[in-house]
Amino acid sequence: GKIMNPEHTTGGIKASKFYDLAVSNGIPLNQGDNVTHFAVAIGYLFVVGAILFVLNVARPLVALLLAIALGSITAFIHINLDNPAATTIDNQVHALKNIAIIGGLLMGAFGGNTIVKKTIKAKKE
Repeated sequence: GKIMNPEHTTGGIKASKFYDLAVSNGIPLNQGDNVTHFAVAIGYLFVVGAILFVLNVARPLVALLLAIALGSITAFIHINLDNPAATTIDNQVHALKNIAIIGGLLMGAFGGNTIVKKTIKAKKE
C-alpha cells in the first residue's frame, strides 16, 4: 500500500501528468524524498478518512472530501490525459476501481442508507 510500500505509488506519481504539472508549478516533488512523503501522506489521508467514515464522524463531509481526493488521483495519476486510449491496463483497472469506490462514498455521503431503507420497505409491501 501507500504507507507500508510507497515505492510503487511513487513510481506511478513520477510517471503521471500530475508530477509534471506539480513540478512546473513550483511544487518541489522532484527534490529528495518528497514524492515518497507525498505518497505516504495520501495513504494516511485515506486511512484517517476511512476511520472517520466508519465511526460516522461528519460522514457526509468526510465522504465528499475522500471522493474529491480519489477523483483527483484517478484523473491525474491513473488516466493518461494527453491520450486516454494509451492508458495502461493496470491504470484502467485502478481507475475503474476508484470510480466504484467514489460511487460508494457518494452513497454514504448523500443518503445511501435512506435508499436501502426505501428498497427494503418497498420489498415488504
